Amino acid sequence: MRVFKRNRICILMIILLSVSLLYGCQTVTTTVESTLKITFLRVGKADAIIIEKDRQVMIIDAGEEDDGEEIVSFLHKDGVEKVDYLIISHYDKDHIGGADTLLESIDVLQIILPDYESNSVEYLDFMNIVAEKSYTPLFLNEDYEFTFANCTVTVNPPVSYEHDASADFDNNLSLIVSIEYGDQRFLFTGDAEKQRINEWLNTDPEEYSFVKMPHHGIYNTAMKRLIEETNVSYAVICDSKKNPADQQTLELLDKYQVTVRETKDGNVTVLSDGKRIEVSQK
Repeated sequence: MRVFKRNRICILMIILLSVSLLYGCQTVTTTVESTLKITFLRVGKADAIIIEKDRQVMIIDAGEEDDGEEIVSFLHKDGVEKVDYLIISHYDKDHIGGADTLLESIDVLQIILPDYESNSVEYLDFMNIVAEKSYTPLFLNEDYEFTFANCTVTVNPPVSYEHDASADFDNNLSLIVSIEYGDQRFLFTGDAEKQRINEWLNTDPEEYSFVKMPHHGIYNTAMKRLIEETNVSYAVICDSKKNPADQQTLELLDKYQVTVRETKDGNVTVLSDGKRIEVSQK
């Protein structure tokens, strides 16, 4: 009887170990050398995205003016001493606002910008620091591809920077960034609205694993096409309790079974080893 019980215990332990190993294989490897880490900071209705891999750092947008210190604090806590790439998708205050504080506080090796001008205070403050520190930004008029760690990054500018006089014209001048790492592809859409989304989709892009939803989750009719043609599985919306994503946008994502997180509920962290994606929030 004791032998029988001992055998049952051994069999149970083997089964539990097998299950543990099986599920453990689904967890993203978290070594510094292999993991792409993307953090979406909870900074209200604004974009502040920090991307890290192999001790290299890329930032896409820098929130509003008051968010600059939070970005710098996050970098310092992570032991970051320099930023390899700073990409500003467009010049709205909730994307460029904290960029001057960032430049004042930490070395940035390359700045990538859309090729138009703004008269906003936030833009002028940023450009003053750029000049003061003798940076030479790259103003994009055509696709720009570069290697970040062993990821391939493509930055896509609008076909034209011509625009009308409407107050929010520059949403449709947003740079769109894609990152390819192993089998996974990540898309960052700035504040692109219907015109810009359709323009980018007409370039016949490949499918994506992940998308940072455009314009803080404000719905437009091109979003259905964006979700269908990119076939994304995961999405993040940079919004706030005061300005949450539109219900239509959330319903659309739910319809296509996209796992979505909103920064109004806390920082969102995306990890990938090039084969799998893991999304967490706190």
